[in-house]
Amino acid sequence: MRSMTGFGQGAAARKGLSVRVELSAVNRKNLDINTSLPRPYASWEAHCQTRIQKELHRGRIQVRVEILTEASTDGLHFDSARAEDLLQQANRFASEHQLKPIEAVSDLLRVGLTVPDEQPADSEDLTGLLDTALGGALEELVTMRTREGAHLAEVLAGQLDQLEQILQQIAPLIDPARNRMIQKLREAVQALDVNLDEAQPRLLQEIALYGERTDIREETDRIQGHIHQAREKIRGEGPCGRALDFLCQELGRELNTLSVKAASSEINQLALAGKEQLEMIREQVQNVE
Repeated sequence: MRSMTGFGQGAAARKGLSVRVELSAVNRKNLDINTSLPRPYASWEAHCQTRIQKELHRGRIQVRVEILTEASTDGLHFDSARAEDLLQQANRFASEHQLKPIEAVSDLLRVGLTVPDEQPADSEDLTGLLDTALGGALEELVTMRTREGAHLAEVLAGQLDQLEQILQQIAPLIDPARNRMIQKLREAVQALDVNLDEAQPRLLQEIALYGERTDIREETDRIQGHIHQAREKIRGEGPCGRALDFLCQELGRELNTLSVKAASSEINQLALAGKEQLEMIREQVQNVE
């Protein structure tokens, strides 16, 4: 089991070309990849996302890629084409709104018209280096996620144990609570001024219906089954966050039904404690990939 949070970085260099990749991941219900590449290499975004999708399944992944060539380290050049276009647009806007036009180069420099002296690297060389750097970053990120996931597995296992203990406290209360309520129903009928011989068939029918409505064994059995499935998912291989999300929903539904059908305040209190424990489980599950 892995968590959804982590960080990783990787780097590769060859023949005057260097690539550095940083990955940071936080919780997200689905996989959301946000890639930041230098402008000349924006077309490699899909390549990066495809590579990441093979390794990660949930979370918001921020990808930062730095690509440097020998030329990019030599200095900066003035982007004259951008400056000319900006100057024309700005002065046209100034004329239309009776504003003072741009008169000094320093005014243009404030908006950033210098860019690195770089040319796009060879596609084959870049692909190999990018895969190496991205692979290193992914390996480090997955290692961190796995380490955190092991801790989450221990926490969730302990919380499931506590939920199961609550279930074990409920089990011996079911029959006594049901019998008490049936006895109260019998006494209530006897207190009425009716012919018991005539009322007996109807009374037995109502007792049977009441016993069926207040029998929570089916709910406790299903809760136990969901706990068992959750443990298997935690111990298993591969992503399990969505499966645990679903099991939490099912546990919540069964606990709600149990609470409604419970025939005693003591069982109701334990059901409430079970819901509180489930909320703690649900909070941890939100961190699982």
